[in-house]
Amino acid sequence: MPKLKKQKTEDAVNEDLDALLQTAQDVVNSAKASTTECKPDKKELEAIKKFCSIELERREIQKTSIDELKKLRTQQKECKEVLQTLVPKTNNVLALSKLQMKQYTQECNSIGIPPVPAYLRYITCNKDSSITAELIQEALLSISSEDLASLTESEHQETNQQNKQQKLSELILDSVRRHIRTYTENLKISESLPKGVSNYDAEETNDQQVLAAFNLWKCECSIKTLLSQRKTQESVHKASAQESKETKQIIEQYFVRTGLTKQLLVIDSQSLKLCRKVSIRKPKVGIGKLENLLGIMFGEHPKLLTSVQVRTNEIVRLLQIQISSLPPETKSTISLQTLAPK
Repeated sequence: MPKLKKQKTEDAVNEDLDALLQTAQDVVNSAKASTTECKPDKKELEAIKKFCSIELERREIQKTSIDELKKLRTQQKECKEVLQTLVPKTNNVLALSKLQMKQYTQECNSIGIPPVPAYLRYITCNKDSSITAELIQEALLSISSEDLASLTESEHQETNQQNKQQKLSELILDSVRRHIRTYTENLKISESLPKGVSNYDAEETNDQQVLAAFNLWKCECSIKTLLSQRKTQESVHKASAQESKETKQIIEQYFVRTGLTKQLLVIDSQSLKLCRKVSIRKPKVGIGKLENLLGIMFGEHPKLLTSVQVRTNEIVRLLQIQISSLPPETKSTISLQTLAPK
């Protein structure tokens, strides 16, 4: 009996060992399978190599121009700041004196750039900010009571509802446009005068203003030449750019398939890291999208068209719900990083 009991104990231990060995083998096999799945196939590998080659070549070509352009942009900003301190906004237009510009025109010819244009003038530029619930509320509150009161009843109820919806939407959109738009005045070197201004109305510049305008003009001409050269390079490598776009799509599919976000690789002894970054952000609401949201909201809540003055908060609340329920915008970016040698 003792021998039989001992035999059974040994058999149980062996079974446990076999089970452990099998589990370990399963883990190894699973790891191998996972590693195999993460490896790019032939098509994906070719796309990765091609993309890296095109990207490295593009960087090499643009390396000098990028550094030079950055330097010129800094100089341009500094020159413009100097000129703006010398030309107050009260002087809408200044005419560059031909006598003062004579020596600078000769210098322009010697360095191969066009002569400095004849005028300095402030130009009004506009920019639209983002549409938010707070801005919509401000826009609604700024609509005059007379405009809101004009949404009167009509004999044809259905037609009246449609007209009221359209008119109220237009009132809100026009008010929102006024609230999102900001204006800035930028000093420009210009070939022309503003409408309604004659050459006799423009004051002449002094020596400091002329020198500052010439320095700014040199920077702007250098930037224009550099951008033109880059555009020529890009047109030469247009086929490569299209090929890079196509390879990105294949690489994107590879990252999605494997669930990876980066891949280390070595090309021509250069250590590289291929990355995929997915950014999720709230959707931007422009005038067009706001117009669609207003149409949906008034269609679902026709009572909002009555007593608009006391329903402002309700309109804002419903618009805020609609804006927050918009699907987020997802953007995927494929990038290449060069790693320093260890």
